[in-house]
Amino acid sequence: MITESVKSINPCKSVIQKRYDIITKGHNGHLEVETEEGMGTRFVVRLPST
Repeated sequence: MITESVKSINPCKSVIQKRYDIITKGHNGHLEVETEEGMGTRFVVRLPST
């Protein structure tokens, strides 16, 4: 499994960057991307509880 920050991914930058900014700057959360070759990609959103 490969886990990397969304900041290191370029192709869909405009759409992903908007979501990244909302999650990280607006809600102090984290957005991760997990990719497994032949299996697909999963976006993991982690938000702090309030």
